Amino acid sequence: MFRLIYRQRRRLLFGWFFFLLTVFTMFFHSNGHDLASVEPSRLLWGLPLLFAAGLAMTGAVFAVIALLVAVMPRWRHIVELTFVMVFLEVALGLSPRIAALLGLPPGYSGFVWFFIFVALFSVTYGVALDRFRFALAWRSTRIAKLPLPPEEVWKSFAIRDHGPEGHWAPLLHRVEPHPDDPDTLDVLYKLGPSTYEHQTQQVLESTAPTRYRYRFFGDTASPNRALTTGEFEVQIAPDGAGGSHVTVSERHDAMLPRDALNLWFDDFLGDTLDAIRARTLGKRDWSIRGLAWRKILSLS
Repeated sequence: MFRLIYRQRRRLLFGWFFFLLTVFTMFFHSNGHDLASVEPSRLLWGLPLLFAAGLAMTGAVFAVIALLVAVMPRWRHIVELTFVMVFLEVALGLSPRIAALLGLPPGYSGFVWFFIFVALFSVTYGVALDRFRFALAWRSTRIAKLPLPPEEVWKSFAIRDHGPEGHWAPLLHRVEPHPDDPDTLDVLYKLGPSTYEHQTQQVLESTAPTRYRYRFFGDTASPNRALTTGEFEVQIAPDGAGGSHVTVSERHDAMLPRDALNLWFDDFLGDTLDAIRARTLGKRDWSIRGLAWRKILSLS
């Protein structure tokens, strides 16, 4: 569970940051001031008070957010969205102002708040921006220690030589070498009942048992092909105690902003290594990736 909380550190810090902004804003509003009109001198003496209040409340806020993420990991996105919404309400009185502009009674502010929250979710994690063809590159590198010798770790990554048996991803369903090129693989991953992701993997480097690198392409129409294209690399080295140091890097040429934001907040590659480590040790898997795997496998 502590690994899950650590992987969610960006989400926790983001929520905590907007919590501090909200406290800061409430402090000045309580003295009859609007945040935009506060004089710099008042900000200077107010900052120490804010800092002290933040230190006093940090433990409780972090505990609540961490508990929410650990108990309801599928609802983790409400952490950043809720704290942003609360700040906007306190700083700008957003819902009452919009309700007034629409000519609604004050009692409808709650409904306006809900619709603003839904709109914010649609823009960040929903499909509202997909039509604009705006994409971001994404890259991540993480290191883990596994209690297996490099030769065993190698087998779980080098699917060109060892196939899907014992692979690190339990969703790997089938691997078939291309008839004209043994370094090009047609790979199927399970996505649910009778649903699969088709991926072509072109092996760029395979040096047993230390390095395996491939470029992947999704089976999709050309306008969206960049969204499924990237590179994966693993480097394996002995740790001197019978185990292995594993360095994994993954890069996507282009990614929808909502997917990139999600992967960044989840520390996706680090979370994946936690899932691999839990499977290797036979321990309970608290990772977000493991949660998704179990859900898909239960439907497959």
